[in-house]
Amino acid sequence: MRTIVLKRKPKEHKKVLYQILHSLGDHCLIVDKEGHVIERIPHDVQEGNIPFLSREKIQDLFPDKIANDLLAVIENVITTKRSDFFESTLVTTDKDLTYKVYIVLFQHNKAICLFHDITNCMLKEDKISEQNKYLQLLHDTAIDIMANVSLKERYVAILDKVTRFIDTDHGFIALWEPTRQEYIIAHAIGSHTQHIGLPLGHPLLDDELEKGEIKYCQRPSIPTHSEHPDVSWVKSYALIPLHFNKQLIGLIGISFVTEGERIGREEMEWLEGVGRLSSIAVNNACLYERLQVELNRVKRMEEENRLSEKKQRAIINVLPDLFMLIHRNGIVADCKIPEGFPTMLTENYCKGKHYLKILEDFKMTNHKEIFDEAITKGKPILLHYDIFVGEKHCQREGRLIPDGDAVVLSIRDITDQRNNEERLRRYQKMEAVGTLTGGIAHEFNNMLAIITGFTELNLEMVPAGTVLHDNNKKIMATCLRAKDLIQRMLTFSRQTDAKRELVRLSNMVKETMEFVRMILPTNISVRIKLDQSGDDFVWVDPVQIHQLIVNLCANAEHAMRKQGGELTIALQIIEHRHNDASRIEVPPGEYVKLSISDTGSGIDHTIKERIFDPFFTTKRSGEGSGMGLAVVHGIVAEHGGAITVESHHGLGASFHVFFPRVSGNNRLDGVMSVSEYEREIAGKKKKGAVLFVDDEELIVDYGVKMLETLGYAVTPTTSAREALQLFRIDPYKYDAVVTDQTMPDITGDKLSCELLKIRPDVPIVLCTGFSYSVNEMRANSLGIKAFLEKPLLKNELETVLNKLLTAREA
Repeated sequence: MRTIVLKRKPKEHKKVLYQILHSLGDHCLIVDKEGHVIERIPHDVQEGNIPFLSREKIQDLFPDKIANDLLAVIENVITTKRSDFFESTLVTTDKDLTYKVYIVLFQHNKAICLFHDITNCMLKEDKISEQNKYLQLLHDTAIDIMANVSLKERYVAILDKVTRFIDTDHGFIALWEPTRQEYIIAHAIGSHTQHIGLPLGHPLLDDELEKGEIKYCQRPSIPTHSEHPDVSWVKSYALIPLHFNKQLIGLIGISFVTEGERIGREEMEWLEGVGRLSSIAVNNACLYERLQVELNRVKRMEEENRLSEKKQRAIINVLPDLFMLIHRNGIVADCKIPEGFPTMLTENYCKGKHYLKILEDFKMTNHKEIFDEAITKGKPILLHYDIFVGEKHCQREGRLIPDGDAVVLSIRDITDQRNNEERLRRYQKMEAVGTLTGGIAHEFNNMLAIITGFTELNLEMVPAGTVLHDNNKKIMATCLRAKDLIQRMLTFSRQTDAKRELVRLSNMVKETMEFVRMILPTNISVRIKLDQSGDDFVWVDPVQIHQLIVNLCANAEHAMRKQGGELTIALQIIEHRHNDASRIEVPPGEYVKLSISDTGSGIDHTIKERIFDPFFTTKRSGEGSGMGLAVVHGIVAEHGGAITVESHHGLGASFHVFFPRVSGNNRLDGVMSVSEYEREIAGKKKKGAVLFVDDEELIVDYGVKMLETLGYAVTPTTSAREALQLFRIDPYKYDAVVTDQTMPDITGDKLSCELLKIRPDVPIVLCTGFSYSVNEMRANSLGIKAFLEKPLLKNELETVLNKLLTAREA
């Protein structure tokens, strides 16, 4: 404000000034330095409703302190000629008024005091200040509440803010549970901690809460109800509803336990704001927790899916199957190619290509219609493929497995499976043959035993050199060959164990080739080249060696069957060293090398590595089982030898078999022939009484005669029970017992056990044509001293009895 100075035309200027002051609507007083009122504007003081302005002095308008302060300001303005203002509250008859007094210099020694009423402005400022305080409090509360993410932490923060603001130690937050139709206490402090819920009909609840209004009750009359917890201790309480989307989702409850405590209007307004804020906070926290639960569920599912996919991938990688994931449009999205499939078939080659193109490239059958059927019907479909990998014919089994909008194509190489199934069928056929062989071996050997027994008796009775003697010798030789034939059949079908002997391999070759010559066609010639040193001794099973030579010769015959040729059998002694170029997989040392060669079609190099595999054959169906060379390989391995093959397609084949040679120094170590043993005990023969038991009368007949010719006293019987009874009557009457195994009443092994119970030292010889249950090892474990196979030969039985009786005497 500027100082007002009237210099010219005072009356005119004064009039203008009054008009200006009058237009302001405020009251003005012109005063002097001592506070005397010189003039009033407006002149009618009633217009401004300030009757006290009619006073003559400033000192009469205000109390002394205020008046003195105002006079000081007026004096300062007049003295310094600088405007100022003064603010004070004036007391009127009807209300208190607050004025702001603006003081301006007027005509050097006077001042104009402009009284401006600011009462309403001050009230508005106070209200705005209260609102700001209320909003700031809500803002701080919101920050504290929202700072906690978890629902439980928000409950604690809300209840802590409310109870602190209201200054009470008792409160709770409850959420509405629609399935139980009650408010479940989520968090509580003070005496409310004993409550777990507020069901509908609880004394604290009413319909006002549904409308969103705070229920506040002082000195409530709450009846004690047996169904609800006792709340009679509550002297006043307030329930703040938590509404969200026009639905009551929960309550905030506060209570006082002392008379006279109450909630003011401002506090109620704050509680309403906190209720709205808490509704949002609680709802958001609930949503957040549900979201977290859902996210955790999704994460678990993703982790489970990842682990499941990892496991599936690991399983898929282990499986020998080809897998392709094919979309509905036929494009391969993912695949796994195992070994054994065409080398061009790789994951990079397959991904992104149409599966029909892949099947076409590798000459697999087109299954478009079946693929479409698997997609539309959603059912697994079984497929079969025949493809070639190089020159190898392979069988594949495939499956189309629907998987949503895709199909999983799995292809498995079942070539080996089919081959194994075929081998199993052949093995079962061979097993049936073996079972049949075992079944007939006993009866056949019993018949042979009768023939050989009586033939041996005839040879002793008929003079040597006669026609009858020669005929009996031929019968005997044929019986022995029949015995060997049965032994070979049993060995081949693994119904009996191999028995090794020290033999000259050249003699075995000569004997076997006599048999082979008879089965060879006339267009195949035989050439034999044997070592002449006579030192080709080997420790082998003669039956198995015979089988080995026959099998190799049969293979050679098959290779030369159409065009004929020459079969060569050679035998030589060699020494194998570590640095030998032949690369025989045997230890260094001396070996007898048996070579069987032919001039046939030879062996193709593609199958050369598989010729010793069981059931592998290049012959047509019905011409062979594929076991010939496999059996040969097994026999060689059992004897600690080796076998090699040399062949070129169209130039014939040569098989070389190596057996460890038994040198002169080691030949007789632990080995004693029958003739040597006979010479050793020739002067120690011990005659005695023998109990002979067999259910076949003819065998008993020739057995008695054979033993009597050897000087033994024989007690014969065809009944095992009778034999046991005879032995019980006088067990020390008999020096030895010879018994058959297979008898109708009591088997030979059981009879032997009963005899040994009566007399543990009795020598027993157990004889059998064939038995599944008893062999030499089993017999020895029972205490039986000797085990012989039928047909019984006189010299074998004599040797065994002499050995047993001599050993017992010693």
